[in-house]
Amino acid sequence: MSALCHVHDVTLFHFKPRPPPLALARCLRGFRSSLPAPKRAGFIALLLTKAFPFLLHIPEWLPGSWIRRKAKEAYAWRNEMTRSLYGYVQQRVDSKDRMNASMVSDHITRMDKFDASYRSEYETALKHTSVAVLVAGADTTSATLMTFTLAMVENPQVWKLAQAEIDPVVGTGRLPEFDDRPSLPYVDAIVREVT
Repeated sequence: MSALCHVHDVTLFHFKPRPPPLALARCLRGFRSSLPAPKRAGFIALLLTKAFPFLLHIPEWLPGSWIRRKAKEAYAWRNEMTRSLYGYVQQRVDSKDRMNASMVSDHITRMDKFDASYRSEYETALKHTSVAVLVAGADTTSATLMTFTLAMVENPQVWKLAQAEIDPVVGTGRLPEFDDRPSLPYVDAIVREVT
């Protein structure tokens, strides 16, 4: 989760690795469920709408227009997610809570210097950029973890060598930390290979 919350070593939304707030979890779940799944021929429908964009403009009452309804649902959930995430940080900035520096909070404080018309455009761009980074990070993190898991299952000898390197450095009482990385060159190589 922490990989989702950092962009170039700067916290994105102040979230520390812990369960996400209920509003965020609800938004992400709703957004994901509103997208057509490949198992339900959604992938084919998405390809068809890319090839034939007029399919997004057919009337909703016409049979086969489910893709348009799903697109509206996804759009509504995206807007809710954007509003919810930005509102969370805005509330923390306004209440002067002690928080980590983040991309969003830094830009919110910078916006005070802008005139009202530019501030509105800037706020909209900030909202969309921050959500895009979060969603892109979720896909990247998920793909990296799946690739790592598959590689370890298919190559148990690599996993055993990595574990043999970790045990003397870290022991069994704690998890590896970034400070341990120079002492774990084999594990570092595995991580670099996967990412």
